[in-house]
Amino acid sequence: MPKILHFADSHIDMANYGQQDPETGLPLRVMDFLKSLDEIVDSAVGEQVDCVIFAGDAYKNRDPAPTFQREWGKRIMRLSDAQIPTILLVGNHDVSPSPLIRGAVGRPSMIIFIYQYFINHY
Repeated sequence: MPKILHFADSHIDMANYGQQDPETGLPLRVMDFLKSLDEIVDSAVGEQVDCVIFAGDAYKNRDPAPTFQREWGKRIMRLSDAQIPTILLVGNHDVSPSPLIRGAVGRPSMIIFIYQYFINHY
């Protein structure tokens, strides 16, 4: 039976209050979210899961700052580097309610395979 790690609603750019981390300049609240995401990725790699499914809402809104996009991407790419198939689903916070405006990850119902051929393996 395949081992699947599922998570959602990381909202990594949620920084409504608080101080900044002196090393990174990022809000401490954002650092908390990133540390949690690091733990998720570490678990996936350490447990050698067969697939990771992210069920949406990487950010709190559809237009995250490039810094937050970079920090999210660095962590998700670790899954790809470990050759763990990863499915990223779009959540309601990731897209604009207007069909004329695209958000951080494109269009609704978009699925991204970071590591291809997952279907062929199972």
